[in-house]
Amino acid sequence: MRFLPASLVLPALMALLLPAPPVGAAEGAAPPSEQAEKVEEPEAEDAVGRYIYWDRGINLTSPHDRVHLTIGGKIHYDLGTIDADDELQAAFPDLDGFHSGFRRLRVSLFGDWQDILEFRIEIDVADVGDIKDNWVRFLKGPILPHFMFGHLKEPFSLGALTSSDYTTFMEWSLPTRAFAPFRNIGAAASGTMRERRMTWAAGFFFNTGSFSDVGEATDRISESNGFNLTGRVTGLPHYEDDGRRLTHLGFSYSRGFRSEDEDDPSANFRTRPESRLTDDRLVETRALFNSGRDLIVLEAAWMSGPFSLQAEYFHTFVDAVKSVDFNGWYVFGSWIVTGENRRYSPSGGVFRGVRPEREFSFRKRNWGALELALRFSRVDLNDRGVRGGEEQNVTAGVNWYLTHKNRFMVNYIRARVKDRADPRIDDARADIIAARIQMSF
Repeated sequence: MRFLPASLVLPALMALLLPAPPVGAAEGAAPPSEQAEKVEEPEAEDAVGRYIYWDRGINLTSPHDRVHLTIGGKIHYDLGTIDADDELQAAFPDLDGFHSGFRRLRVSLFGDWQDILEFRIEIDVADVGDIKDNWVRFLKGPILPHFMFGHLKEPFSLGALTSSDYTTFMEWSLPTRAFAPFRNIGAAASGTMRERRMTWAAGFFFNTGSFSDVGEATDRISESNGFNLTGRVTGLPHYEDDGRRLTHLGFSYSRGFRSEDEDDPSANFRTRPESRLTDDRLVETRALFNSGRDLIVLEAAWMSGPFSLQAEYFHTFVDAVKSVDFNGWYVFGSWIVTGENRRYSPSGGVFRGVRPEREFSFRKRNWGALELALRFSRVDLNDRGVRGGEEQNVTAGVNWYLTHKNRFMVNYIRARVKDRADPRIDDARADIIAARIQMSF
């Protein structure tokens, strides 16, 4: 296991960012539950492990609550079938048929020290031991409210920032996967304004790629083909009933700087058909040699109790010999039949899933929560001489929530692809039926 060495950034920042203890802990780092059962209480005053208990993971606390550690994990297992027409089957011979496997098999360690700093390490062993999160965050510093560095998600797009435990559908939308930068090595600051009715975040990131492809952090930085400056702002013009009714608006922007001196300053926009049952990308631009790119996304969401709508529009401009631009968008609606609502985090400007009012219990005859959802998404990777193709999908989803993070998911996807040059696809279709068993703690 390799971790991002703190020596890369920490010495230059400690003097500036050494924070004072905040009034409260950051969201996602809740202190141990007062009602949690104490499983072990050793007499020795150990630095860690004074109390060990279960509360959404294995929790350890030190004397006087100075240090909290949580060991968690997630298991997402997918299975399903793909039925492609003759044209798609000729272009992608392995697309058709039954597929199954672990989508995610992760173990994570989260900790906080005296509500001054937090850290998180998460490794996905289902993806060649790929490190997902590997960061340190300072809370409530004298200058920046929150500052973090390491391997983390860039602050870009409502959909991309929504955790895989909380997405309404099994996979992110076509344009989200095609354009959002997701994780890179870098540093970011974030905060809230106007009594948490607005959020802001900005950061600097090396364009590095996956740990499993390159190796340890120093190798990834030396192999990067440029850097990104990324920022996001959100607002809540309407927010009431503790977030049960709200209107969310947001804007994200990312400028990618690519040096012409690099060996391969290329961009490649592509996406799977909203399913990880296949590794085939039905639309793809291939490599575009460029000196930079600009990404923008407009966000909007509305919720009234069990009903919600969410939409995003993406546009990217690529500075190449012949500059090109691509776009995409999605919109989806959700109805939670059992009456719950999607939870929203004002401090992060993101949704946090559905918490059943009555968690599943066969003995108590509680059945959890049921959600129905429908999404339309589209991505266009054609412009000038680039013929990456166009795809539009209709996805219907059913989610049965046993608990907040444990659920069964079923998605039906109708995918249509056209106007792709290599491999040539004029107008083709595929039907995908997928199911997921999700267990997270």
